[in-house]
Amino acid sequence: MQSVPPDDDLLPEVGAGAQPGKAEEHSSWVFVSHSAVDYDVVRAILLRYEVERFLTFHIANRAQPPAFVKAYKPQIIMNLQRCAWFIVAVSEAALRSQWVRFEVTWALRHKPRNRILCLLVDKSDPTSLSNELSEIRTINVRPLLADTNPLLAKVARWRVTHALPRGTFDEFTKNDKLWKP
Repeated sequence: MQSVPPDDDLLPEVGAGAQPGKAEEHSSWVFVSHSAVDYDVVRAILLRYEVERFLTFHIANRAQPPAFVKAYKPQIIMNLQRCAWFIVAVSEAALRSQWVRFEVTWALRHKPRNRILCLLVDKSDPTSLSNELSEIRTINVRPLLADTNPLLAKVARWRVTHALPRGTFDEFTKNDKLWKP
């Protein structure tokens, strides 16, 4: 399905619905902001860490028909509030995404800087989304996406691993019916 960029009037105001503390925040939940084009790449990079580090990633599928956009924005705000951590996958497509720009602005206003990560998917400059991203931990994940020097890929994987939080098995399985007796 083709990605449909949201219209400006459908995007929430940065402060709209942003009431920290309204939704229960989960220390092992990570909101991942990305463009629709980067969905598969982001999943390929991060999903291995769900089990390894007991994390729950909120990686939205942005390829939504226009009818879903109005229903989609309250869910995005709720997930931003519930996730203690925020990752932005920076790419050319992300720089053009109104959703990514909104999510980054929201996270910079409501999340501690040490709980925000930038993953460089291509040679894009994160400060094109916000100058404040220059203060955020940034990890070049391009070596994980191409056949390059295996040592560079290992370093990138190590940096991602050690930048992410470590959840607990109990929290990881708390809302999963498969783990409940």
